[in-house]
Amino acid sequence: MAVSGPRHRRHGKEDFSIKIIQFDEKRLQFETAFLRKAISNMNSFQMNRTLIIVAAAFMMVDALRPNVHASDWLEFLGNNHQANANGAQLPKSLNQDKNVAWRVELPARGPAGPIIVGNRIIVTSSGGEGRQQDRMHVNCYSTETGEELWHHQFWATGRPFSHPTSANAAPTPASDGERVYAFFSSNDLVCLDLNGKMLWFRGLTYDYPKAANDVGMSSSPTIVGDVVVVQIENQGDSFVAGLNKLTGETVWRQPRLQSAAWASPIAYQVNGEPHVLLLGRDGATAYRARDGEIAFKMEGAGSTVSSAVNLGQQLLLPFDGLTLIDPSQISEGQPKVIWKSERLRPSNTSPVIDGTTAYLLSSRGVLTSCDLTDGSRGFQFRVDGSYWSTPVVANGYLYAFSQDGTGKVVKLGDEPEVVSEIAMEETILASPAVNETGLFVRTENALWKLTAE
Repeated sequence: MAVSGPRHRRHGKEDFSIKIIQFDEKRLQFETAFLRKAISNMNSFQMNRTLIIVAAAFMMVDALRPNVHASDWLEFLGNNHQANANGAQLPKSLNQDKNVAWRVELPARGPAGPIIVGNRIIVTSSGGEGRQQDRMHVNCYSTETGEELWHHQFWATGRPFSHPTSANAAPTPASDGERVYAFFSSNDLVCLDLNGKMLWFRGLTYDYPKAANDVGMSSSPTIVGDVVVVQIENQGDSFVAGLNKLTGETVWRQPRLQSAAWASPIAYQVNGEPHVLLLGRDGATAYRARDGEIAFKMEGAGSTVSSAVNLGQQLLLPFDGLTLIDPSQISEGQPKVIWKSERLRPSNTSPVIDGTTAYLLSSRGVLTSCDLTDGSRGFQFRVDGSYWSTPVVANGYLYAFSQDGTGKVVKLGDEPEVVSEIAMEETILASPAVNETGLFVRTENALWKLTAE
């Protein structure tokens, strides 16, 4: 475990900030202990508000580097944001005695979902005194046993406050299979390798001190080509930025509407060119990943909470209700709209995809199906409960976890039914992660693994 960041005084209290550290290739074999010592000696450095990056640019050849698997769950709602885990061996019923493989207490709280890279599961949390959650945690556990593999702590450099139901650790981390990018509501972004070595740290509030909203931010980062994209949408310094995923340096930045939003950006490609799409109160905007150039902007009512979904050639947007577009066909600056339905309106959760069907779970527990070919509404089924966590679908079953900690298994079909429930009795706001061996559920203060018998 390491607490990272040089400490100095600001406004009468201790704080952490970090300057650039770079190592040339001749020093790539230095051990982590040397890096930690270098960081601890930074107290004498004069801090610069414009750039706070640690670029520990050593690329050690590590025999313990995990393999990347096709079943990795690399970002919020999994690859392509589809929340689909077909092929995974998940339980069709949930029971405390039979299906809980392990449960571990987390060092602090948060609604950030976990991600999975190989046999490692990574999750963030935050804590501190009262509402000031200035201690940020990144933990890594074995997916098989729940054993803690590493734990890093960092001090927030930005605003660490949030609504009582949320936390500084609200955004879900992301990974490219080699590195982990942990983002926090305080606009602190840390990059670590899969063995927990810190590669760089960026405190974006130093560049943009007014970047904050009243209740905290939760847009998760996404990796698009060579950049990690962060959506920082708020009433102050509102923007989207593409940061070099190897160094943390800003590649591009575009202003956004000065209004709070919590939806997460999604990556997609057009003719091999990586793009990223963002939703906000003023509509949906797509940017080219390498330079931030705007590909298109659709004006309208974009969701501020529910995120879009990448369907491959098409994008499903919580926009003016629910809208399916083809981003490869642009005419007069607008993408081709395949269909639009104002009757279908995702709320707190994001659409879940299974083949040609999308499932929408409302905040009040009403599950609605949608035919993706034409946007027609199918069944509506009451699951009951209050939901912030987006469910996952696998092998004809939907797994939903309500805010009060109740997990439900819904058998899908023309006449869906709840076939099993589990009372976890802990607050759940985070969306689960899945690999081929089980379902990983993050409650407010713990991480669970649920498996088939």
